[in-house]
Amino acid sequence: MAGGAYYSSSEYGAGGDAGGISGNDGDTGSGTLGTGGTQSSAGTGAGTGAFGQGGNATKTVNGNSWGGAGGGAGIYGGGASFNNSGAGGGSSYIGNGLLSNKIMYGYNVQTSTDTSTKTVSTTNVSSTATSNYAKSGDGYAKITPIV
Repeated sequence: MAGGAYYSSSEYGAGGDAGGISGNDGDTGSGTLGTGGTQSSAGTGAGTGAFGQGGNATKTVNGNSWGGAGGGAGIYGGGASFNNSGAGGGSSYIGNGLLSNKIMYGYNVQTSTDTSTKTVSTTNVSSTATSNYAKSGDGYAKITPIV
């Protein structure tokens, strides 16, 4: 899941794209941006992500409670942001050593050529599972038994 974005009429901090070996960082505004989660650690920022969930940001300034943009969920979630910056995206996961011929496709994600975490970045997107495309909406995994 992509990280949350901050938007006002004069400022904008986009959330980081999710998926792949690690989620992308949010765009820097004038505040704290959220970093993307990886396959082994949560993203940081105004609120730290965790296993399976994005970070949550709430700060108290001069006695008032203010919320920030939440981090995207993933195997490890992205960090939350605060004050005009975007939150980090969560990561996907294919690191299981029992799987073979693994590959992930993600929209605008960090790439990896390592056999255990092979990740390809693409701008092709489909709402249905399609070969060599990033999938919008809920994730998808295809497991084919070898007999």
